[in-house]
Amino acid sequence: MRDPKRLLEKVLPKLVRPGGLLLLTSPYTWSEEFTPRSRWLKNSFSRIQKLLHRRFRMVRRKNLPFLLREHRRKFQLTFADATLWLRRG
Repeated sequence: MRDPKRLLEKVLPKLVRPGGLLLLTSPYTWSEEFTPRSRWLKNSFSRIQKLLHRRFRMVRRKNLPFLLREHRRKFQLTFADATLWLRRG
């Protein structure tokens, strides 16, 4: 995602109507291939909370394991942070 701050502050509130739910999942790994370093969210979860708190209330948070296959004999176990948000009215 090119501009995560803009997505969280401007785009998502327009896509989710009041009373609607938003599910975010991320392992909080940043890559310059997709997001310029200047736009990375340092302390990602804290920043997401600050950017969403005016329009959303967090309902639930959970770690979700997932397995990445790098090649035939190498796998990587990673955990994504999953958060469920309710759009405020």
